[in-house]
Amino acid sequence: MRPFIRTSLVVMMVLGLASPALAQAPPPWKQGQPAEMANSPLAPIAQPPAPKAPGEIPVDKIKVPRGFKVSLWAHGLNNARVMAWGDKGTLFVSSRVAGNVYAVLDKGGQREVKTIAKGLNLPNGVAFKDGTLYVAEVSRISKMPGIEAKLDSPPALETVYDILPRDLPHGWKYLAFGPDGKLYFNIGAPCNICQPPDTTPTSRG
Repeated sequence: MRPFIRTSLVVMMVLGLASPALAQAPPPWKQGQPAEMANSPLAPIAQPPAPKAPGEIPVDKIKVPRGFKVSLWAHGLNNARVMAWGDKGTLFVSSRVAGNVYAVLDKGGQREVKTIAKGLNLPNGVAFKDGTLYVAEVSRISKMPGIEAKLDSPPALETVYDILPRDLPHGWKYLAFGPDGKLYFNIGAPCNICQPPDTTPTSRG
């Protein structure tokens, strides 16, 4: 029994020494950087808690080629990410961190912003076809049929598919209809440099 006890104590000591190192692993966004960037100040910048006021948006500092100009078209959309035009001229805009989907209406030069969905899980991708808006969250694709006629009282999202991987790193989706009429989306890597977890969806009965 003595050899077994000694081996157990050695294993416990090694594990005990290794635990602090494991607890200090770099954040996912820093994994994979070369050694010379170990002290780099580069880091993700958190989004502001609310959209900036029109006067705080530095449009005049954006440089464009000769013959082009930049102007503020709409404001008040938190964390805008992807845009899709509706059949009746409505501009649908997704967010990511904010978890909202917006509809922007052009009313004679004035734009009105309506929030048509909120509390979603990284709703990054949007696509529009035949009167229906499609929205992609991390693990779910949903639709809002006839949404342009229901902007003042938007309906609940109808699930199209909801057993996609749930990994948050690179988990946000994009949507696009192909020339074949099918809806395409992506599945991002679950991490930067690591052993991917087992995220095989469980089949529903």
